[in-house]
Amino acid sequence: TYICRLLEATRADSRDQHVQTPEAAKRDREELKIKSEFKFLHDNLAGKYNCRNFAAERIKAMKITGQILDSLTEQAKSSPRLRMNYDLRNSAEDKSQRMLNALEPGTVMPIHRHRNTSETVVCIRGHFEEYLYDEKGNLTETIDMMPGGVVLNIEAGQWHSLKSLESGTVLLEIKEGAWRPLEPEDILSPSPF
Repeated sequence: TYICRLLEATRADSRDQHVQTPEAAKRDREELKIKSEFKFLHDNLAGKYNCRNFAAERIKAMKITGQILDSLTEQAKSSPRLRMNYDLRNSAEDKSQRMLNALEPGTVMPIHRHRNTSETVVCIRGHFEEYLYDEKGNLTETIDMMPGGVVLNIEAGQWHSLKSLESGTVLLEIKEGAWRPLEPEDILSPSPF
C-alpha cells in the first residue's frame, strides 16, 4: 500500500546515499512524492500501525484525535486555498468520497452542485454556515453548522456553498462515487462572498 511504501521509503532515506540507475531514481522520485502526499499520515500515525497490517488496523482502530485535527488545521492555514482535506477512504480503490475538510475563514467556496451524488456534511470542530441556492443563485436557506448540531444531507443537484466562521473548523464530508472535478456547468458563481 501507499502507507507501507511511505514507511519503507522513510526508513531507507538514511541508507540510500549511493549512485542510482535511472529506474531507481524514478522509483525514488515516486516514493518522495508519496512521502510528501502522506506526510500528515506519517507524522501522526507511523508509530501506531504495523506496516503489513496498516489498512486493516486503520479500519478497526483509527481515531481522529485533536492532534490530527490540529495538524490538518495548520496545513489549511498554510495553504493558499485556506483549506485542506484528509482522505478517510480505505484505499485508492475505494470509489466513495469520505474526508475531513479543514476550512479557515476566507477560503473561497463557489456556489456549486454535484449532479450525480448527494453530499452529507457534519461539523466536527469549529463553526461554519452552509448555504442553499435556487437555479438563479438566490439564497434559499442558511444552515448553521456546529459540533453536536445538524447532520446535513444535500441532495444531488442542489446548488450550495459554505463559509467558515471560525479558525480551526473541520467538517466531515461524504459523497458517493469517485472524485470528479466540477464541470463549468456545475459552478453557478465563483463565490457568493
